[in-house]
Amino acid sequence: MSTSSVNMNSATSGSGIDVDSIVSAMIDAERAPERIWQSQQYLLQTQAAALSDIQTKLGGLDSAVTDLRDVLGVFSENTATSSDDGVLTASADSTAVAASHSIKVTSLASNAAYYSNALASSTTTIASGTFIITAGAAQKTVAIDSTNNTLDKLAKYINGLGLDVNATVITDANGARLSLAGTKTGKSNDVQLSGINGFVFTTASTADNAKLTVDGIPIESSTNSVAGVIAGVTLQITNTSPSTAITVTVNPDRERVNRAVQNFVNSFNSLINAVNSQFKYDSTNKRSGVLAGDSTIRTLQEQLLSSIGYSSSKTDAIASLSSIGVTMENDGTLKFDSDKLTALLQSNYAGVKTFFQGTGDGTNGFANSIGKLLDQLTDSTTGAIVVDLKGNTDAQKSISDQIDDFEVRIADRRQQLLNEYSKVDAILRQFPLTQNQVTAQLNSLSNLQK
Repeated sequence: MSTSSVNMNSATSGSGIDVDSIVSAMIDAERAPERIWQSQQYLLQTQAAALSDIQTKLGGLDSAVTDLRDVLGVFSENTATSSDDGVLTASADSTAVAASHSIKVTSLASNAAYYSNALASSTTTIASGTFIITAGAAQKTVAIDSTNNTLDKLAKYINGLGLDVNATVITDANGARLSLAGTKTGKSNDVQLSGINGFVFTTASTADNAKLTVDGIPIESSTNSVAGVIAGVTLQITNTSPSTAITVTVNPDRERVNRAVQNFVNSFNSLINAVNSQFKYDSTNKRSGVLAGDSTIRTLQEQLLSSIGYSSSKTDAIASLSSIGVTMENDGTLKFDSDKLTALLQSNYAGVKTFFQGTGDGTNGFANSIGKLLDQLTDSTTGAIVVDLKGNTDAQKSISDQIDDFEVRIADRRQQLLNEYSKVDAILRQFPLTQNQVTAQLNSLSNLQK
């Protein structure tokens, strides 16, 4: 206790001590273990954030590899091109077979359309009457009465019948007309008007099928989107070319494969950079990353770098990543020569596919090889980072429990010190009065002796 906290010179009043300051200082000293735990907890939290980042990037690499590994992934995708997009375009799915097809388009699929005689305006009253609309297999009778006896009302009424017919009012210099147009193309979706009483309709067009030849075979389609004629290919017809053959070419989607390899390289580099950063020494702060001492991360780094050294046991020219334009830099990151892979996909697509997927049974190939490693690393129960994160979480909880228990004890200790030093404070504040009483008694004794 500091003597400056006690005033011993006053004969009339006592000076106590600053109980709160003294107790706070003592409690702060006793919190030394807690500060160590808090420092450990902060380190664990920082490590957990770094582990979670690596885990996320590991998942990104796994996804990129799966795209190259899966037999239904990028190597199953096809693309279809047309020699004249002004006549037709084409698309292909994974069931299409690489080939070229010669196509001539004679006519487009059309819908049926009718228009009525002109009236003065869309609100001109129409005489009562009836007519029947047949659209495909559906049929409705339209009765004109006081509820729908203008073109505007009649169009709205017809649109509410649920037929594959769209009714609109067309107005020009000659007046207003009712237009009826089938919403579907093809002969089977033709629209017929019958039993007409009081209205005059003119046929604008009849429903018809699209007509084309595919490799010399005559084809009809009820729509201008022609699917199933060529397995896995959909043709979208937009114009006719009765005398000029359009070439549709189906090929593997080489560009998609190229992008998938680029995605793999980007994902790998993102992960390896995150791992490498943990072992880089910061000369300014004189420290490495928070995971520099984590053997799991060191092992992960070694496994990733080793996986890139994969070499096919086959004797063909495509045996390693470098053969397809992927090479390793000094820091372990990958460099990708997209042009080299593009050329190789043109000359030896099957070879590239075999390099990644092996013979298709999942037992060999680069993507299968690194994929098996990633299966282990990303396992939701036994994955290395998952286990590391669980250990980190358990350690944080243990420290948190220690801090909680310590806070309970320190609260009791603080109250104990407050009680003790409050008593000392009371005694010190009483001291001058006691001193005065003793002095007075001594003076009385002295006077008696005299």
